[in-house]
Amino acid sequence: MNNPENNVQHKIENILNENGFSDFGFIPLKQGQSFNHYQKWIQSNYQGEMNYLEKHLPIKENPQSFYKNIQSVIVLAIDYLTPELEKLRPTTLPIARYAHGTDYHQWIPESLKPTIEKFQQNFPEEEFLCFTDSKPILERDYAHQAGLGWIGKNTLLIHEKKGSYRFIAEILTSLKLLSYQPLIPDRCGTCQKCLEACPTQAFPAPKVLDATKCISYWTIESKTIAPSPLDEKMSFYFGCDICQEVCPWNSKPLKPYVDHLLVQQEAQIEELRWTLKASNKTLQKKFQGTALSRTSAFGHKRNALYFILNKGLQALTKDVEDFLKENQPKELLELAQKTLNALK
Repeated sequence: MNNPENNVQHKIENILNENGFSDFGFIPLKQGQSFNHYQKWIQSNYQGEMNYLEKHLPIKENPQSFYKNIQSVIVLAIDYLTPELEKLRPTTLPIARYAHGTDYHQWIPESLKPTIEKFQQNFPEEEFLCFTDSKPILERDYAHQAGLGWIGKNTLLIHEKKGSYRFIAEILTSLKLLSYQPLIPDRCGTCQKCLEACPTQAFPAPKVLDATKCISYWTIESKTIAPSPLDEKMSFYFGCDICQEVCPWNSKPLKPYVDHLLVQQEAQIEELRWTLKASNKTLQKKFQGTALSRTSAFGHKRNALYFILNKGLQALTKDVEDFLKENQPKELLELAQKTLNALK
C-alpha cells in the first residue's frame, strides 16, 4: 500500500529535477542546531553594525512561531561558479565571485518561480514561500542538516565535490516532508589554510567569524570607515573570497577559471579614477541591478580609496589630491588624506 507522504515527497522531487535543481534536501522547520553558537556570536558583538541580526534572535530561536502553518524546509544549493556568471563581472576590480552578474536576490527567486508555480498547481491548498539570504533563518545550518555539505572553519557550507561557491535558497512549505539524506561529516581535518590566509585575522577561532574584522563587512555592510590598520588591508574592492580561494575543497571547482584577480592594472586604475570623480547618481546607475548596488556611492568611493591605499597605486596620486579638494564627507576626506600620505 502506498504511503501518501512518500507520494507527495516523490512528486516534489520530480518537480525540482524537472526544473533543473539537483542539489536539494528536506528538513522539518525547527530551531537550528547552531542556534546557541549564533546566540554567543551575537553576545560577542561580532555582528558589528548589523543590528538586525540581533533582532532576528527570537525568530531563529523559535521559527515555528513566526512562520505559521509551515512544517518543512526545502533547501537548495545553487552553484555560482559558472561560465555564464564568470563572464558577467560588473567591474574590473577584484570582487567576490558571488557578485558577478545580476544580484542573486533577484535572479534566484525568479529562477524558482516556475517551480513554485508547479508546486502550487499540484498542491493548491498548501503554502510555498521562497527565500534566499533575505529572511531570519539559519540557512547554512539548515543546508548542513539537509545533507548538502558541512560547515567549514571559514563558516561556509562546503561540499566535497562542488566546494563552497554556492548560494543557498529555501522553500518553506506547509507540506510535511521527510528528511532522508545523511549528514555530510566535517572534512576540514587539521587544515587551517582559510584561517591563516585571512589578511585581517577575522577568525578568532575555527567556525567563528568576527565580522568587524572582515573585508566583506567593511566593503559592503558597514556605513563607516574601517579603523586603522584594517583600512590598509582591503585587497578586494567588494566582498572577499580569500578564505574560499585557499580552501583545498575549492581547488578542483576553481581550476577551469582564470583567477579573477589577474586583471590588467591599467584598467583598474582607470576605473578607480572614474569612481573618485563620478557623481553619486552615476555610481548608483552603473551598478543598478547588481549586488554592488548594496553599497552606496559613499561606499564605492571609500572602497576605491581602500584599494588605492592597499595596493599603493601611485599612478592615482594626483586623483587623490583632486578628491581632497571636493566637497566630500569628513570621513572620506580623512581616508583620502591617509591614502595620499601613504602614496608620497
